Amino acid sequence: MALHPPPHNRRLSTPKRFGDLLRKHRLERGFSQERLAEKAGISSEAIGALERGTRRAPYRSTLVQISIALELDEAQSRELEDAARQARSRLQAGTARARPAPNNLPAQVSSFVGREQEVEAVRELVKDHRHVTLIGVGGIGKTRIALNAAVDLLYAFEGVWFIDFAPFNDASLLPIAILSAVNVPESPRRTPLATIITFLKTKHVLLIFDNCEHVIDDAAAAAQEILLQCPPVHVLATSRELLGIPGEKIVRVPTLSVPALELASTLTVDDALRYGAVALFVDRAKDADSRFEFTQPLVATITEICFRLDGIALAIELAAARVNVLSVSAIARKLNEHFSISIGGKRTAPPRHRTMRALLDWSYELLDEREQRVLRKLSVFAGSFTLELATALFTGDRPIEERTTLDFLGSLVDKSLVQCDWGHGTSRYRLLEPIRQYAGEKLRRHGENDSAARAHMLALLALVESFPEVELHFRSALGNASRVL
Repeated sequence: MALHPPPHNRRLSTPKRFGDLLRKHRLERGFSQERLAEKAGISSEAIGALERGTRRAPYRSTLVQISIALELDEAQSRELEDAARQARSRLQAGTARARPAPNNLPAQVSSFVGREQEVEAVRELVKDHRHVTLIGVGGIGKTRIALNAAVDLLYAFEGVWFIDFAPFNDASLLPIAILSAVNVPESPRRTPLATIITFLKTKHVLLIFDNCEHVIDDAAAAAQEILLQCPPVHVLATSRELLGIPGEKIVRVPTLSVPALELASTLTVDDALRYGAVALFVDRAKDADSRFEFTQPLVATITEICFRLDGIALAIELAAARVNVLSVSAIARKLNEHFSISIGGKRTAPPRHRTMRALLDWSYELLDEREQRVLRKLSVFAGSFTLELATALFTGDRPIEERTTLDFLGSLVDKSLVQCDWGHGTSRYRLLEPIRQYAGEKLRRHGENDSAARAHMLALLALVESFPEVELHFRSALGNASRVL
């Protein structure tokens, strides 16, 4: 009886389906589904579903991860991408196009790391709903998620047009910016918005409104009018707060996944790279210095850095870029010196993205004076806090008591400067660490540190008074701080 070669050496006929092609490459390399999933950073269930054809073909960033894991050459990667594109086209019946839609999407010069689930969710929402808004703190990665979702939607729309509102301080210029993006000249007989509506009225296109927060009212008005007057149009917006118009579907972009500090010493290199924050740091560190290697002794330190930066993509990128001049351990030490808000980036980046400080300045200056005051005082909470503790912090603060603390917290949550956890039967709030450092610096510059610390202490004392069994112990622990203040 002839002996058959093992599965990974068996030559298979050229497959017609994406799943068959993926399985062919996997078997040729002797990988189980679990091994490929581990190397590509996705679940084994996803690999199985892709091979069976029960899951949609992956979007581009996942495809790149699979190609790298399988060590495909350029021709093989292109073949796999073509098969994925054909699979997507078949799944998008009724709206699929044979060729990618005309678009002005900016080219991405760095790899996209750690956002598989978010991109897939956004892509599916945009297909099913006409208006989707990504909201989150500045630097969290909203724009990159939107752009990567848009790449996968090029076969579902007649056109995909990206409009960055960040450069426009004059909100009246927004309709002109939209006209320019879709390459339509202004009309002497119509307003720019009317011209846009006339052009788009019957077109199935996707408009991406990026960085809406500083022109939120006018961006919302433009989006609402276009959606009302142009039924085939879809809008994908990014902002630090929602646009607040009918039909808006909200996606709150989370920070990148970070290992818990207590796990750091037990993680292997491969384990750590499954967390988006660590994978991003390593990727950007390699960009900054080709000699950089992610080895076992660095796992705990890089985990600490990502934890201290709360998984904020821009902060991690800026810190990783410093490996060309600082060791990883030195970067970790400098996080104690407010380094996370001072680290700088590339000169070619938009001004607000060159340092975390510039990015946070951008957000802070969009607040009114009372919101700024609340944000500064909330920096005294090193961890999470309840509404009751925050309310006690502002007792006797007349500028704040004109509105309820809940109003201010709600406003800062809406603007992505305060995080809210609605789990465990109660709402708890917290500031991401770079934001807390920034707000604390502002607190000291305004000469409010002592009064905020005293209010914080009194709020904690009031809390323990509701627990008589621990009151005496807690008062003793706070005795020294009370005498100092």
